[in-house]
Amino acid sequence: MPFDESLAVRIRAILARKKNIEEKKMFGGICFLLHGNLLVGVWKDALVARLGSDAGKAALQEPYVREFDITGKPMRNWVLVEPKGIEDHDQLSGWIECAVKFVKTLPKKQTSQSTEKIEKRTEIDSYIAKFPADIQVVLEQVRETIRNSAPGAQEVISYKMPAFRQHGILVYFAAWKNHIGLYPPISGDKTLEKAVAHYAGPKGNLQFPLDEPIPLDLIRRIVKLRVKQDKEKAAKRKQK
Repeated sequence: MPFDESLAVRIRAILARKKNIEEKKMFGGICFLLHGNLLVGVWKDALVARLGSDAGKAALQEPYVREFDITGKPMRNWVLVEPKGIEDHDQLSGWIECAVKFVKTLPKKQTSQSTEKIEKRTEIDSYIAKFPADIQVVLEQVRETIRNSAPGAQEVISYKMPAFRQHGILVYFAAWKNHIGLYPPISGDKTLEKAVAHYAGPKGNLQFPLDEPIPLDLIRRIVKLRVKQDKEKAAKRKQK
């Protein structure tokens, strides 16, 4: 069973204000590190959290919590919290903060990220962190969708908005009072232009209402088109 991507998005939103956070694929899932030390992770559809000995023993008395054991031997200082124990934001945030409290007591390790990568990540995270928790989750979902659809693109801030750049800018996205904006306008694919017409604003930029489900599949199609167009433009420039 693959790990729950939506849970990873929720964790990213909660950790967005914290510095020195890294991500690594581990345990067949994904883990988040603080100062190079394992902090929390997603394993299948559950949260795994590093709480230390005392907090870990206390946590095992809580409902939906059990030892984290994937090898036949429980992992020391770790617990697994089942989906019902992290259904709302406060529950998930509480477990993460408990893990942060313990991991901050550990010696810091050298991180694998370069300073440049940390700064770029922090710029996007700082933008997202300005918004309420529910909007942060939506922004992280959009961000993750774009990232997965354009794995070769870089995250940047441009015109004070999060953006993804390959040879040129692929897309920008931003949160507004009532919608998530996606830029620039779509052209070059009549079928896709028709599909996005419902969301097109006055200048053709897309506006996804926050009181409706965000059409992540549509965003994925848009980004793949922009990647294709970006490669074509780059190839034409080389021919000149």
